[in-house]
Amino acid sequence: MQKWAISNFAHYLVFVIGAFSTALSAEPNVARAVIQAFHSTTLSSEISARVVDVPFRAGDPFREGDLLIRFDCRMFEAQAKKVDADLRAAEVKLKNDRKLEKLGSIGVMELVLSETGLEQAKAESSMAHINVERCGIRAPWSGRVVKNLVHEFESVELHKPLISVTSSKHLEVNLIVPSDWVRWIKPGMTFDLRVDETETTHTASVLAIGSVVDPVSQTISIRASVNPDNVLLPGMSGTAIF
Repeated sequence: MQKWAISNFAHYLVFVIGAFSTALSAEPNVARAVIQAFHSTTLSSEISARVVDVPFRAGDPFREGDLLIRFDCRMFEAQAKKVDADLRAAEVKLKNDRKLEKLGSIGVMELVLSETGLEQAKAESSMAHINVERCGIRAPWSGRVVKNLVHEFESVELHKPLISVTSSKHLEVNLIVPSDWVRWIKPGMTFDLRVDETETTHTASVLAIGSVVDPVSQTISIRASVNPDNVLLPGMSGTAIF
């Protein structure tokens, strides 16, 4: 009877230890995470001009191709018209000089100079129209305005920062995890992202594992993607649960 009791107790102890080990192994791996925009930049002026319109303010959403900054372009448009006229004159001159060269009225040098003049006029026309295109700063992708750095009627110089923008359609998640996670974590693996600010949970997917391990903290970076959502903003933080 005593042996039977001891045997049953031993089996029970093995069962408890096994259940406890299973429970421990079932505990999720967690790490802190930060949401970042895939695209984020500050757009600068490519000309010196006066700002006449800033239609979007901080926090406003915009679409790819929207006009974010508009300059007073009258001078550049006038320059473009002038060089276009010079281009037409150069074309007419070359056409006439080719006829004269065939008649022997002018030499080869004069014809070469006319051809060179036409090429120069074409180059000047291209530059003038590029400056006209630079009179408007358009959104390179859809997103939101982070900060306006200039205002209407303000004159700006070349390369002056104008507006900071961030993408709203392509978000990424950055994690710093223990380096021994590389044993099991793989690109394509999904996990839950619980966001602190919104108290919502989203599904994310591992994109890439960092190239180096920090020798001091014994950690490695993980880059993941998360589906865009109206409640998610760059800079939000949360917990990644694997």
